[in-house]
Amino acid sequence: MQNKPNLVFKIAFFWVFLSLTGMGQEVDSTRKVLDLSKQRLTQLPEEVFRYPNLEVLILKKNKIQSLPDSGWEKLPHLRYIDLSRNKLSYLPSAWGQLPIDTLILNRNFILRIPDSFQNMDELIYLDLWSNEVDRLPEKMNDLPRLKLIDMRGISMNHKYRAEFLNQFPKIEILVSPGCDCK
Repeated sequence: MQNKPNLVFKIAFFWVFLSLTGMGQEVDSTRKVLDLSKQRLTQLPEEVFRYPNLEVLILKKNKIQSLPDSGWEKLPHLRYIDLSRNKLSYLPSAWGQLPIDTLILNRNFILRIPDSFQNMDELIYLDLWSNEVDRLPEKMNDLPRLKLIDMRGISMNHKYRAEFLNQFPKIEILVSPGCDCK
């Protein structure tokens, strides 16, 4: 009997989710913004790739642990992604081919930024605050529009942090308070 209320809750949650997101309905191919924040998602819904004109994808405060490596080519106009407060440990290499200018990834468990990110010529802002990243692709310093990388809350020993910051002289990098290495 305990499972029955739980099942009813899951079905009700699913229908509310569908009505709020518009998923399960005919796809509006002109949609430019999709906000799936606070939906308790554990993975990216495949329906996301059915919006070819999508420019803004907000998935903050979910429980997403991984992202697909393919399908991103179906979103050629995607410029802004917010995946803050999820459980990601890696990022898709395919993002390096998209015109993303803002990437918000704070409060995840990201260990490494894919080398393909050095091809993100449109990237302006990268938020990695409170992740586990210990390196960035060296050629990211050559990205013409990249202005700011937020790396506060990432532990690095003082000596390594100084070396790391000196690799990126053109980019402002925010680090945790108490670091006088730049």
